[in-house]
Amino acid sequence: MMIFVATTALRGLHVLETLAGMRQPATLRDVAARAGLSESNAFRILQALEDEGYVHHLGRSGYRLASRALALATVIGPRPAMLRLMHPIVARLAAVSGEAAVVHLRAGHLRVLVLGVPARSGPLLDPAGVLGERSPLAAGASGRIILAYLPRDGAGRRRPRRCDAPAAHRHSRPGL
Repeated sequence: MMIFVATTALRGLHVLETLAGMRQPATLRDVAARAGLSESNAFRILQALEDEGYVHHLGRSGYRLASRALALATVIGPRPAMLRLMHPIVARLAAVSGEAAVVHLRAGHLRVLVLGVPARSGPLLDPAGVLGERSPLAAGASGRIILAYLPRDGAGRRRPRRCDAPAAHRHSRPGL
């Protein structure tokens, strides 16, 4: 029974994390596909998350994060003080370069977008991504920079800590 409960809890966290990395509202079909779950499993998990106040169901428009998830994010996410310190530096980089500037943090073998400042010429649009979006470390310049500063293994290769990524994230957004 303990293994079943833990697996169910992890699926709920995975769906919540998946939704957080998507444009919202996101449809059930999109959440299920991105999470690598059947629509019926994703629906049951989203329904439980809605019952507990972590997501809002907006009818046919889909799902979005609710206040309880946002409150949790402020406690466990990148520290607000760190983001306040980084924002002026990233904003200056965007202003000087004329390009959008983003900050990713490493999460196992993935990178997570935690801060984005648009270019003067326009808003921060894809392919820069959505705050909270996760992508493989090996994809994109920021991921390759993170990899470059990881300690080397015994064979001289840089290796992130291995963790089991859902199939949906192994190939998400190639080329970023």
